[in-house]
Amino acid sequence: MSKHTCTQLSMQEKVELLRRWKTNPHWTLQEVAAQLDVKITTLKGWYDRYWDDLDTISVSGRKHVNGAGRPRIIEPSEADVLLFYKRNGSNRRPRDVLAFCLRLNEFIQDKVKPDSQKRGGRIHQVLFES
Repeated sequence: MSKHTCTQLSMQEKVELLRRWKTNPHWTLQEVAAQLDVKITTLKGWYDRYWDDLDTISVSGRKHVNGAGRPRIIEPSEADVLLFYKRNGSNRRPRDVLAFCLRLNEFIQDKVKPDSQKRGGRIHQVLFES
């Protein structure tokens, strides 16, 4: 185990390592860290968080929890674009979404602002990453 590495493990990998630890209760914390190649502080955190629910926990391959990150408030104009996007189903094309955005006053007013790219980025985030 190197000194300054950060390896992100999926939930499934964490649970597998903890179950391996649970099947070997005679291991000390140092032995567990050496056997599983995980730092002791990380093991303590996993133990506190997952140990009691280890048998009933639902495992996913995700590295981050669903909904992790800063909560976002969708602006009314973004909600309109999202509704347009969902309403058109599989027939949506980027140019159609752009044409719809250009009909909204909020987006036309944003053209003169220096942060107009941010608005387009938020629309992309609302549409394609949610």
